[in-house]
Amino acid sequence: MRYRINLWLLGIIILLTASIASMFLYFYFYVCPEKTISKTILLTSIKSADKLLEKGMATDALGIYDDVVNLISKEGNPIMYGHIKNNQGICYYNISGIKDGAKNLIIAITAYNEALKTYTLKGYPVNYATTQANLGVAYQSLAEIRDGEKNLSRASQVYSEALNVYTIESPKEYAMVNTNLGNVSYSLAGFRNNKENLTKSIDAYRNALKVYTIESHPEEYAMTETNLGAACQALSKLEDMEANLVRASDAYTEAVKVYTLESSPEEYAKVKNCLGASYYALAEFANAEENLTRAIGAYNEALRVYAIQSTTERVTAKNNTENTEDKLSKINNDGENTSDIMMAQSIDHAMIMSNLATTYYALANLRDKEKNLALAIDTYIGALGAYTMEENPLEYSMIQNYLGSAYQTLGEIHPMRGNITRAVKAYNEALKVSRSKAHPLYSTKVKSNSVPIIYRLENLQ
Repeated sequence: MRYRINLWLLGIIILLTASIASMFLYFYFYVCPEKTISKTILLTSIKSADKLLEKGMATDALGIYDDVVNLISKEGNPIMYGHIKNNQGICYYNISGIKDGAKNLIIAITAYNEALKTYTLKGYPVNYATTQANLGVAYQSLAEIRDGEKNLSRASQVYSEALNVYTIESPKEYAMVNTNLGNVSYSLAGFRNNKENLTKSIDAYRNALKVYTIESHPEEYAMTETNLGAACQALSKLEDMEANLVRASDAYTEAVKVYTLESSPEEYAKVKNCLGASYYALAEFANAEENLTRAIGAYNEALRVYAIQSTTERVTAKNNTENTEDKLSKINNDGENTSDIMMAQSIDHAMIMSNLATTYYALANLRDKEKNLALAIDTYIGALGAYTMEENPLEYSMIQNYLGSAYQTLGEIHPMRGNITRAVKAYNEALKVSRSKAHPLYSTKVKSNSVPIIYRLENLQ
């Protein structure tokens, strides 16, 4: 009896063993391969989308990301989930530059914030920093469309979060995020906390310059030095005016070591104009004649860009066989010869000419009064080549007022009817604009200039 029972138990054991073995073989040969295949397909799809995104095919990449994201568990595979959400954000950001800017930027921001639910600072610091940097760029772009102060403030916060991870040991990311933080802080200073944000901007640019050197990253170096100069120049209006103007001048001088007349004419002109403005402002504190002379030099160097462009256009138009370089060599670089006045061809051109004219006017109070007044007059007239009463009423009126003042001062040296008549004419042109209700104080200022000169004109008749 016992023998039969043992055989019965043995049969049950064999049957159970066979069942377990069958189940094992089923999962091994059928279930596991199916899961492996599914995971392989998923990874292949994500890599395909990543490659499309790298090629700039954001819409195509987004379609794949949208298909696979619902197949991934946020808790079960946080890295893959965060990766897809971050890249969805990049797709929407790229698309925002083509259509529906604000709408797609908001969707991008939502995607980045979703990625940050899994990419935590403690668990995945590098992914966290990358996503925060991307989020900052999206907020920065959205600030250009709407809610400027609010979105700039958010951008500043997330860039600062990224810098909790990115140190000088990650030079590329460290420099890039600091540059963006500097730009955001500079823009934010236009809304609030001017001193605090400008100081933050300057610190960020200086941090970026720890990486961007003139030898290793010349373009980034020049751009950052230019931005640094602008921030220092803006801060000079709030504190330590002379010291910050010196810092601004130094930064602009560094920038034009890269932005040369030949390689980067547009940037060269802009930076030289800024350098001239910093020297002009410095003249109020020390070495007035020297700094005004430096300002004139910087403005004239900026104007060489427009002189070359104008000469090149004339050479092309005339189809002259004379060598272009020979013609360019004839351009007067010091700006002293005003026998052939160049009229401004653009607003930027006119702005530089106006700044130069004002500097000549200021220098006339220190030396060579008649000569510098004549240069100021010619240069103001040149600036009016781009400023019209219809399109640029305030600038037109201001230059006409300055022109009137220059003629009036010149008339004090040579009290001839011609100079006084020209002064009156310029003041009347200025008043055509400034009589409007939009500029009542300016109208009063022009009138205060014009009344005595009209009285003198009447006495000469």
